[in-house]
Amino acid sequence: MSFSFERTSELLESLASLLEAREVFDKRAIESLRKDFLTLAKNIDRVKDYDEALKLKEAFKTWNEHFEQTIERLILELPYHVDAKLGDRTAGWAYDSGLWKRNREWDEYWEKKIRSGTWDLRSDAQVDLQLMGTGYQIKYWPDLTKEYAFSLFERKKKKWQGRLRRSARKAWNTLKEYEDWATDQGARQITLFRPEDYKLNIQGFQVVLKNVDDRTFTHSWNQDFMDMLDPAFKLYRQRAKQVLPLLLKSPLPFEIDFKTQLDKGGTYEGDRIVLYALSVKSPKEITKVIAHETGHHVWKTWLSSQDQKFWENAIKKDYGTIDLVRLAELWDKVSPKGLVSDISDYLKDRDPIMYLQFEALIGGFGLGLYGKGLFFYREELQELIDKGTTSYPVPKNPVTAYAAKNPEEAFCEAVGMLVAYGERAIPRLALEWLRVIFGSELKL
Repeated sequence: MSFSFERTSELLESLASLLEAREVFDKRAIESLRKDFLTLAKNIDRVKDYDEALKLKEAFKTWNEHFEQTIERLILELPYHVDAKLGDRTAGWAYDSGLWKRNREWDEYWEKKIRSGTWDLRSDAQVDLQLMGTGYQIKYWPDLTKEYAFSLFERKKKKWQGRLRRSARKAWNTLKEYEDWATDQGARQITLFRPEDYKLNIQGFQVVLKNVDDRTFTHSWNQDFMDMLDPAFKLYRQRAKQVLPLLLKSPLPFEIDFKTQLDKGGTYEGDRIVLYALSVKSPKEITKVIAHETGHHVWKTWLSSQDQKFWENAIKKDYGTIDLVRLAELWDKVSPKGLVSDISDYLKDRDPIMYLQFEALIGGFGLGLYGKGLFFYREELQELIDKGTTSYPVPKNPVTAYAAKNPEEAFCEAVGMLVAYGERAIPRLALEWLRVIFGSELKL
């Protein structure tokens, strides 16, 4: 029987909406999670090769994330948590201040019991499959093949399935026990608390906070991020008005997503721009992300196909090559131990252009790299040279390392750097390209 994730894809889509709506956390919700889990568990024996095992790994990862979030939100809905943190808001419990002490005692009891009862499942619901193409695999297990990685998965599968069954049974029994207890206490249906979307107006821009719960602002880093938003949007409005007022015409609404995205500053979603907390360290960085993502909107809705073609051709003609042999020799001179941080810091101070070219290659932003670095360690660079790759195409006038990903990203990086840091922050040639495209719209 061939392995199909059609049903799994459907269930994962339903899981994705679980925490986006006010769901009743009762027998139906628990049973839905349990059925989704059983569907995934049933597919374990249907996996026939590495690629299918990889899909299973991703499916379990998604399910586990939602299961963990569900448990955390359930704990936040325990009586004492609700009374202490939400004031007049309750989780449907009928109780008064005379029951405060008892609620607190029960809260502590059930929080401990629910965490311990579900912990094993949260730990075991992960597919043990060695990923191909990671830095660890390339460095320490370079000869690993998909076939052998899959054989290791198969070898461990039966024991894993046994642990999975035991931990799942323990988790469902714990949740069922809590549900029965809550019902006996005379509680109404237990609901997962989903705060209303927080809608703000920051410097005239419409901003909605997403993935916010009672713990979000107990973290200092989230408080710091919120403190940076007002000066960031203020700087964006000032600078856009000065250099490119076009960006302020019919501005898109913004979402601030507090779900950790350390590798993303923001995303352009067509009808809105999403900014991610924890990914930036200063108001100016946020300003740059705002301008960059707005640049995508300009690229897709304001630039003509002729403008886009001009920019793409300009980027293409600007490509040259980096001498990998010279880079290797410089690396050895700067860092006998071959540390990537040493050569990176050296180039940043001594040769900013080569630094951006180097960062693009190790970051996977160059031609034909598609997110996978050309090399990362000094020995990996040597392997390339030994195999005959002594040079590699790179932009001669890079805007940033990330700009090497594709022409559209280069355009957005140029807009972002110009607005946040000024015209000296981008190559003179890139500035001239912007003049050609924007004409009188560019106020420089």
